[in-house]
Amino acid sequence: MKLRYAWIAIPVAALMVWGWAQLPQTPATLASNMPPGAVLYLEAKDFAALLNDWNKSPEKPAWLASANYDMFSKSRLFLRLSDAQTEFAEAAGVPPDMAMLSSVAGSESALAIYDIGKLEFLYMTRLPAATAAQSVFRSALAKWSPRSADGISYSVKIDKATKRVTAYSASNGMLLLATREDLMAGALALLAKRPNAALRNEAWFDHAVRGAGPSGELRLACNLESLTKSPHFRSYWIQQNITELKQYEVSVADLTRSGTEVREKRVLIRAAASAEVADASGPIAQLLRMVPANAGLQRAWGSPQTALAEQLVTAKILAPHAGGSPAGKFAPPDAGASAPEGSEDDLETKIDETPYSAADAAFHAEALRTLLQTVELEAALSVQSTKPQADGVFIGSEAAVALLAKTAWNGDAARAAVLASVDGLWTSGKLGLNWVAKQSSAGRTYYTISGLSPVVMALDGRTLLLATSEALLLSMLQPANTAAPALESKTVFTAQFRHGVERANFGRLMKLIEHSSPGAEGPANGREPEFFSENLLSLSMSLARVESESIAVRDLGNAVTQTVVYRLRQ
Repeated sequence: MKLRYAWIAIPVAALMVWGWAQLPQTPATLASNMPPGAVLYLEAKDFAALLNDWNKSPEKPAWLASANYDMFSKSRLFLRLSDAQTEFAEAAGVPPDMAMLSSVAGSESALAIYDIGKLEFLYMTRLPAATAAQSVFRSALAKWSPRSADGISYSVKIDKATKRVTAYSASNGMLLLATREDLMAGALALLAKRPNAALRNEAWFDHAVRGAGPSGELRLACNLESLTKSPHFRSYWIQQNITELKQYEVSVADLTRSGTEVREKRVLIRAAASAEVADASGPIAQLLRMVPANAGLQRAWGSPQTALAEQLVTAKILAPHAGGSPAGKFAPPDAGASAPEGSEDDLETKIDETPYSAADAAFHAEALRTLLQTVELEAALSVQSTKPQADGVFIGSEAAVALLAKTAWNGDAARAAVLASVDGLWTSGKLGLNWVAKQSSAGRTYYTISGLSPVVMALDGRTLLLATSEALLLSMLQPANTAAPALESKTVFTAQFRHGVERANFGRLMKLIEHSSPGAEGPANGREPEFFSENLLSLSMSLARVESESIAVRDLGNAVTQTVVYRLRQ
C-alpha cells in the first residue's frame, strides 16, 4: 500500500468506525518535547493500536474500492500530497508505503506540522529499541550522514534535486522523524532536558490545552490564527468559511471510542470573548420532544433570528426550491456584440401583447416576515424525511418546521400570513385558497389548505407547526413523542441525521436523478463517477455501520464547543 493511503490513515480513523473497547487513558506529554512554531499538532495515546484497528476494519477496503476514493485520488489536494510523497521517497531512500508507517508506529505518538504548504513536520513516537531496530529506515541509514545533538545521535539525508531533508533518530525508547534538521536538533535538545522553548509552552497551545481539558485517544490542536492566514489553508479548506473562523484563536478536537459509538469533542476558543448568550437549552429540548422516532434529519436552533425562521418556513414548507448556482469566477461573455437583429425564432413573437412574465407568480414573504417580527422566538425546529411514493418507483420527501414563541401565537394572523405569502404562487387573488379545519383522532385541531397544496398547520399555545404532510404533522402532535433530552446549558444548536434510516432512500433517489445504473457504487471504469449516485453514495456504503450522526453546539462566550457522536450498528 502506497504512502498516499498512509497520509490519510489518521484523519480517516477519526471518521471511520470500528467499535472496539476504549484504550487506556495514558497522559500524553510529547508536546513538551516538540520545538515551537507548529500550526497543527496531532497526538495519539496509542498510534499503533489505532493503525491496527484501521487496517482490520471493514471500512478500509470498502472505501479504497469506492468511487469516492477514486475521485479523491484525482483531486488536486491528493496529487499535491502524492508529489510530496515522491519527494520524501527520493530524499529518504525509503519506499513510503504502509510497511514504513507500521514500522514507525509506536504507542504514544505525535505529529507536529510547521508549514502546511511545504509539509514540514516532526514525528515522534514511543517505540521500544528492539522494534525501532527493525524499522525500514535501518537499511537505508548507511547512505545518510551521521549527526549528534546534545549527546543523542541522529542521521540526515538531503536530496540534491529537490533539497528535501529527512532526519531520523532512535534512542532511549523514542523514534523521531523530521523534514527539517533544526526541528530534529530542537527536539533532541528538549529530550535531553535542555531549557529550550517548547510547543507546550506556546501561548496558543497552552490556551488550547486549558480550554479543551483531558485529551481523547486522538487529539488535533490547530493554531487557527496562523492557519487562516495561509494561502494553502484558504485554498484547500473544504468548508470555505475563513471569515467565520477568524473570530477563533485555536481549536481542539478529541476523539474517543467505545463499542457503540465514536465521539468527537471540539472546542473553538475565541480570540476575544463575545457577549453572553442566553441559555436556550430548555426551549430547544421542548421542541425536540416533538421529533418522530423515524425522522431522517432534525435540526434545532435556540433564539433564532427572524431571517432564519423565515428561510426555514419558505424553503422547507411554502416554496421549496433549489438554491442559487455558485457565483462564476469568469467575466460574462458579450451578449450583444454579435447578436443578429432578428431571426426565425422571432416569427412567433406577438408584438401587440405584453410578454408573459413569471415575476408575479412567485412567493412573496412580506406577510410571513411581518408575522414573525411580531413575536420573540425562543427556538426553531426543522424535521425532514424521505418517503417512498405509492408507485414504488419514486422517492419523495416531507418536512416540518416548528417555531416556539415567548408568547402564544395568534392563530388567525398566522393562517392569514401564510395565505397572503403563497397568493400568486399557486393562484391569483386568493381564488380557491382557504383553510379547512380538521380533527385528529386525539381531538387536536389542525388546518389544511384546500386544493392541491400540501401545507398543513397546527397551533399549540406558543408553538406554531407547519408541515408538508398530514401524517408528519399528526405524528409530531402526539403528546410527548419522547422524553425531553438532557441538553447541557448554553446549547444553541443541535442536529441529528439518521444514516441507517435514510441511506437506502437517498441511494434510490440519487440514481433516479442522475439516471445511473443500479448497483453502481464502485469506480466508474474509466469515466468520471456521477457525483451523488456513485461518489457520495459509495462513501455512504463504506460507512454502512454508522446508524446516526448527531451534533450539539454550546456557546460559552469565550469558546464554542461541538460534541459530535457517531452511533454504530451492533
